[in-house]
Amino acid sequence: MKALLILLAMTLCLPSFAAKKTKLRNQKAMRVLDGIQKKGPDEKLIYASLIKGYRKDDLARTKTQLDQLVSYYPNSVYADNAFYLTGILQLKKGMLGESIKTFDRVVKNYPRGNKRASAMYAKGIAYKKLRLVKPARKHLMDVIKKYPGSLESQRAKVELRLIKKMKKTKSASL
Repeated sequence: MKALLILLAMTLCLPSFAAKKTKLRNQKAMRVLDGIQKKGPDEKLIYASLIKGYRKDDLARTKTQLDQLVSYYPNSVYADNAFYLTGILQLKKGMLGESIKTFDRVVKNYPRGNKRASAMYAKGIAYKKLRLVKPARKHLMDVIKKYPGSLESQRAKVELRLIKKMKKTKSASL
């Protein structure tokens, strides 16, 4: 009798349990589909387009592709490179303040990114071009301390020597 009651209870509850489980599966599937539909263009295609813009010195295209990459793929593996390349173009075009902000985003937001040392170095160069010697020296020294032996570190040493010569010639002309 007890077994019969358990069997009866299971048959009555099982259909509602199965219906709930199916409903949950459908909801999860819809969330996945929503995610796919919201993604937009392929991440690699956006980055490839950004690189084309960089190679053509097309800052507008590069910035557009950067914005698109970050909006669709905020955790993209290409994000630090995209910000760095955009900063380099800004530096080339003389937009020194903007380039410093862009390099700063690489340094702060991607501490383990492969462009962090390059961004720190480029930030120092931007300050040097602005003739702000103290921040330039600080950022170049940071590169040497944090990335000893790297190409950026070697370049930073050369730039520091140039800054030193620049100071000597400036004081000699006074």
